[in-house]
Amino acid sequence: SNRIQTGSNTSGLYLGLYRNAPDFDIRDFKGTYFTAAGVASLGSQRGYRKDLGNFEGSRTIAYNNPLWTTDVQKNPNTVNRYIAGFELNHKLTENFSLLGRFGLDAYTDERISMYPIYSSENGGNGSASEDGITYRQYNADIMGIGNTSITEKLKLDYTVGINIAETNDVRRGGTYKNFLINTPKFVYDNSLLTDRTTYLARFNTKTNGAYFSAFKKFTTYSTIFFMKHTYYYCKIVAYIAYNTYHTIASINNSHTYF
Repeated sequence: SNRIQTGSNTSGLYLGLYRNAPDFDIRDFKGTYFTAAGVASLGSQRGYRKDLGNFEGSRTIAYNNPLWTTDVQKNPNTVNRYIAGFELNHKLTENFSLLGRFGLDAYTDERISMYPIYSSENGGNGSASEDGITYRQYNADIMGIGNTSITEKLKLDYTVGINIAETNDVRRGGTYKNFLINTPKFVYDNSLLTDRTTYLARFNTKTNGAYFSAFKKFTTYSTIFFMKHTYYYCKIVAYIAYNTYHTIASINNSHTYF
């Protein structure tokens, strides 16, 4: 998808639209500006507050023409998500069974924001940024479920199991500005080293736990009405978990690129 810049943003859609005169035709938003000496500025932006367009030597423009924001500035966003889960159940005996569950949730999110030369951003000198997120989380449970008779009237139902979970989160990105050439392609080399910044961060969280749940079931019979009465009481629940959290790498560099 292509996200449109909005909000209180001079390179966004709303400010350029709301601060445009109602009788100003915004359709001729891009063209070629010629100076008095005949020097051409290709691909310049025309807006209400710069009705002849910006040009080399005066790239600034107060607010983007709304059509420049929607048609020229590109903000692609690509998301891929994967969700999976399954369950296995095996009955070993009449009173005991094993249950296994596994779940996975993972996605990648790639975002790019491109402000070409003659955009309001960065004084019209061009600016671009990217953000990439790779996220993965899985959860696994292995448990035993059963019941046993302590006496003829007293029974015990129980669940015992272990849980393993892990989350991996990788975030990377960067920016560059002051384009060397006027191109909408995202290329870090289209700027000087001093105009580039990048970042990289990796996070990992692990959880290992064990749990136990049980309750007693007591059965009585009424000798008068020949009715069966079942009572549940004395429920016990216990859970022990161990968490680890690691920042594997967190880097924020200036003047470098991937």
